[in-house]
Amino acid sequence: MMATTGSNGDDSALMRKESGEGENKKGKEEEENKTKTKTKKTKEEEEEEDREMERNCEALGSIGALFGDPLPCHGDAHTPFLYKYQPGEGERTVKFRLSLPASDVDLMAHYVWEASIKMADLVLSKEIEVKGKRVLELGAGCGLPSLAATTCGAKSILCTDYPDEAILATLKGNVEKNLDEDAAQVLKVQGHAWGTPLGEEKKFDVIMLADCLWLEDQQRGLLKSIRDNLANDGVAYLTFMEHNDHVREFFPLAKEFSLDYEELASMPWGGRELEDFDLEDEEADGLVYFGKMNKVQGHQP
Repeated sequence: MMATTGSNGDDSALMRKESGEGENKKGKEEEENKTKTKTKKTKEEEEEEDREMERNCEALGSIGALFGDPLPCHGDAHTPFLYKYQPGEGERTVKFRLSLPASDVDLMAHYVWEASIKMADLVLSKEIEVKGKRVLELGAGCGLPSLAATTCGAKSILCTDYPDEAILATLKGNVEKNLDEDAAQVLKVQGHAWGTPLGEEKKFDVIMLADCLWLEDQQRGLLKSIRDNLANDGVAYLTFMEHNDHVREFFPLAKEFSLDYEELASMPWGGRELEDFDLEDEEADGLVYFGKMNKVQGHQP
């Protein structure tokens, strides 16, 4: 009698366990279905957000069109910018959704400049080769070129800008929302005032600078940061516009820091061709220039 009663009790317990497992499995499947539905909805919402970003930036840029020319800067602290790059027919479009900082520091980091867009294009097109390399970006702003480098196999990327809380928080936020966990491990954000020690023992194979030359009183500090952190066989790539007369003063000054400059290309922007730019018009925004700097052979910092 006792053995029979024990057996029935075990069977009942087993049935309850199996029933509970079945309910748990069913609940898990329902939760997974909900997650899939939510993911699909989130993707649709992101696509609508992309369209909204583009509409807002177009509306902001239409001010420039009133004067006949597009603006060389996009978005602002209240208007995120959507960057898109199509590598080739049939290939996946690269997208980055970029927030911009509301900083009290007047460094123009609250815009995405055409020079930064061109730098990202050059990285993604492999004209700037970063695969397997240690990469440093100076004056990163929203970090667009650094984000582009993560998709091209860079070994490591140090993305820097002035150590302002709003600028660095925005940079970190752009990394978090645009990169998955593995890609984000490659990219580090750090504050850096030009001319001060970066705190990196190993030097960099590639340094990127987009529109960093226009501040006359910062040029020596910038050149020191390039010289001190560039590997002897490394390359510093620059994209810039001639926003003022001080920009071109940067290159003769570079010789004092044992750095050579070579201009590689002049690039149109805003859907225009080279011949559409009047380079004699000092009031108009001109071309984006692309060049590189190398250490003078035999230089020891």
